[in-house]
Amino acid sequence: MASKSIRPTFDEPELVWESVPGTDHYDLYMVDATTGAVVVNDMNISNASAFGQSTFDVINPLTPGHSYDWYIGADATATGTPDFDSAQTFSLQALTAPTPSGPTNGATIPAGTNFDRPTFSWSAVAGANHYYLYVVDSTTNQVAINDAEGSGTSITVTATSLTPGHSFTWYVGAVSTNGAVMDFDSAQSFNLAALAAPTQNGPSGTIGASPASFSWQAVSGAADHYYLYVADNTTGQAVINDSSVSSTLFTPTSALTSGHSYTWYVAAFSTNGMNALAFSSQSFTIDTTGLAAPTQSGPSGATTASAGFDKPTFAWDSVSGVGSYSLVVVDNTTGQAVVNQNVVVPPLENGAFTPTTGLTPGHSFTWYVAGSNGTAGPYSSETFTLAALAAPTAVGPVGGTTIPVGPRYDEPKFRWNAVPDADHYYLYALDDTTGTVAINNANVAGTSFTASTGLTPGHAFTWYVAAVSSNNADMAFDSPQTFSLAALTGAPFQTGPSGTITTTTPDFTWQSVIGADHYYLAVVDNTTSQVVLTNPNATSAGFTPAGGTLTAGHSFTWYVAAVSTNSMNPLVFSSETFTIASSVLAAPTLLGPSGPTGTNFELSWDAVTGADHYYMVIFDNTTQTVAITSPDITGTSVGDLLNLPGHSFTWYLAAVSASGVEGPFSSLTFTVLGTGMPVQTAPSGSISAATGFDKPEFAWNSVLNASAYSLVVVDNTTGAVVINQNISNSTTSFIPMTALTPGHSFTWYVAATGANNVPGPYSSETFTLAALAGPQLAGPSGTYAPGAFSGDEAPLQWGSVAGADHYYLVVIDNTTGQVVIRNTDVTATTLTPTIGFTPGRNYTWYVAAVSANGMNALAFSSATFALSALPAPVPVGPSGTTFSLTPTVTFNWNVVTGADHYLVYLYDDTTGAVPINQQNVGSSTSFLPITSLTFGDTYTWYVASVSANGQDTVYDVGQELTFILDREQ
Repeated sequence: MASKSIRPTFDEPELVWESVPGTDHYDLYMVDATTGAVVVNDMNISNASAFGQSTFDVINPLTPGHSYDWYIGADATATGTPDFDSAQTFSLQALTAPTPSGPTNGATIPAGTNFDRPTFSWSAVAGANHYYLYVVDSTTNQVAINDAEGSGTSITVTATSLTPGHSFTWYVGAVSTNGAVMDFDSAQSFNLAALAAPTQNGPSGTIGASPASFSWQAVSGAADHYYLYVADNTTGQAVINDSSVSSTLFTPTSALTSGHSYTWYVAAFSTNGMNALAFSSQSFTIDTTGLAAPTQSGPSGATTASAGFDKPTFAWDSVSGVGSYSLVVVDNTTGQAVVNQNVVVPPLENGAFTPTTGLTPGHSFTWYVAGSNGTAGPYSSETFTLAALAAPTAVGPVGGTTIPVGPRYDEPKFRWNAVPDADHYYLYALDDTTGTVAINNANVAGTSFTASTGLTPGHAFTWYVAAVSSNNADMAFDSPQTFSLAALTGAPFQTGPSGTITTTTPDFTWQSVIGADHYYLAVVDNTTSQVVLTNPNATSAGFTPAGGTLTAGHSFTWYVAAVSTNSMNPLVFSSETFTIASSVLAAPTLLGPSGPTGTNFELSWDAVTGADHYYMVIFDNTTQTVAITSPDITGTSVGDLLNLPGHSFTWYLAAVSASGVEGPFSSLTFTVLGTGMPVQTAPSGSISAATGFDKPEFAWNSVLNASAYSLVVVDNTTGAVVINQNISNSTTSFIPMTALTPGHSFTWYVAATGANNVPGPYSSETFTLAALAGPQLAGPSGTYAPGAFSGDEAPLQWGSVAGADHYYLVVIDNTTGQVVIRNTDVTATTLTPTIGFTPGRNYTWYVAAVSANGMNALAFSSATFALSALPAPVPVGPSGTTFSLTPTVTFNWNVVTGADHYLVYLYDDTTGAVPINQQNVGSSTSFLPITSLTFGDTYTWYVASVSANGQDTVYDVGQELTFILDREQ
């Protein structure tokens, strides 16, 4: 029976035995000696072997701490009786208990954000598959956490919260893969600090009116809500009893009674609502006289995104007799009070306060301010909105591009455009091939990020980037971008040792693989079937083993594979066999060629004493492939074997004896001339903006014997390949159909292709396209009188920008904060709006030049203009007693320059009816309605001028006329 051994990999070991010649299959039987249970009974293991050995992998995990007996039998036929070997015994080491590291035994966790959701952590246990966490609330003797499937060495409480003020005991145990072993550590205890009573801001003392709100300071660790209770001391009744106040500000829905005294209480609830409540209290009296409410001057309305816009200054006018103010800001979107501040202001000075913590972009806010001099006055309020952050625009890598193999190509640089007022950025990259997260960085300070850990070659990736506000509450993601990393180019070409050698410390050498970080080297002694050398981190220079590693007289096979930076690429091994003998032939002396040579050349060498023939290998360094392998060359020279102009080659030659023993290889490197490197003539340097400058003509000198040309253009700004073109040898120039991006830098490469359709060496040149300038605005700007533009349709005009394909135009109504015109594709240098602007309003307009491919960074120019408000028309008649044969009258008024039409409104003072409300009587200054009036009634009438867009309607209040309609006799 053959000998056997076991090479355990802990609870799923590999069983190994020496193969038995003539065996059809093997039978394997294993017993858990600790429990007596049969754990493996496999009656038909195929006679597969590697290096003279057979193996079996245990796929059902065994139990740590147990002992096992296993038997192996060889069966010469498919139905025969196996010949079992004697039992082999091994044991698995028992799991140890984890060592807890936090919360620290006996510690008290102070109140703070998420302090009631602590992280439990412990040391890793060798061989553990997962961990069991068990937490008991010692105050209530209830189980707080029972997690039997912890996958790491820490668990953060997320599904529930612990109770502040309580004590806890926790245990953690290591669990084996099959779940059969659990070893708990000793109990650990800790405490959560109790929630403090809130500090009350007000109301307190004597106040002049029913309080607009009750406010208090947030309690550290109170992440959920508060309990507010207000008692009327005058009546002994509870007037407010709310156990679910979600912020530190409460606004009562009805006024309290003037002249009464009150005491109010507030306590903080824990996240789970189970803490013992700690109330604070404060009393106040409502006086019948009080302070005035402050007049707020800003912020209000809509605020556009700009630097610091999320930290606006709150300003208000002074209130007589006030020395301090209570300022409260409520986030209407979340219902939370985000500012609750007592602001001290010198008497008679206006108040102002700028928060140090940013508010959330995209949210609406209401802010309240009240004066106090020991007696709190009434609150005034104002509402404003912060514009949401825009999503950043990804610059690269984008568009499904594949990053070619090259130095550090697996550590790409992610880039994007800046977003106004973004505090930082969130970058997230997913390895689509494995479905795992490759990059997760929530706090990137700039507009670029370079991966510090290499990504996996040959994989596809999707990445996302978001602009994040200073308070981390607003996050706007760009659309996902995809790219791929090219796979490493195959197995390395081994250059030695091979054949028969005389040294036991040979140099293992190979050709480098482009993009590889290091190499995996393994050597197997074929004579003993043992792996005698492994080096998973060999450099590209090769490796020389220590003396005594290899045995003279033995045969060996050595393997080498290229490894990526992160060591996660699939390994592709090449292999070579050699034998260490007592003596070998000498290495040939190579005569040539070496260095540059013509297309007609001869490879020659000096004869080697004792050589029967020679073994030649030619490696194409340009394509990283073996071009020729010739194992049986007689003589000392061969003619031109290659027709690959422009390629670099290394040729290797060894002498071989009549018995087939190879000597060491000699090598030389040479380059075949003929199809040379093209000389580039244009473009280069900086190219000024002009018509068609973004479609430059690429030109070069012709190359002798070239069958075609390969042209590649790389956008250095984005890292993307924008042109990859094969061009006939009949031309030495190329004009792209798709425009390049102004403002970007480019490198272009061109190579001549020989008859074998393989490109020769590339020449390169760099150039930059000038960025498109901001347009010179012609108008409008300044303030325009009514009627300056027909229909208030002010034409927007600017000078043309050299190289621009079209223009991007935006007009903002500064009075309302609304965008009234947004046109991304204006092909001329003027645009007249189809709907007129509104008189009395102020506008800012922006225009930027856009490149043909629409990808340039936009440089906006801007100007501001205003249309003066329309004056009101002056009514002429009727007025006083008006006589008419019919119950109708004609209304007349003075003309208003710039008015598109007029509105007439008639009120019957006698009956209270409105017999005429004509919104558009045309552009005439008189109006005869068809509506019949009533003789004897008194009427008041109004006329207003109206703008072309109907947004500006102006009455001259105080100029209305009154008349009595009397029948003419």
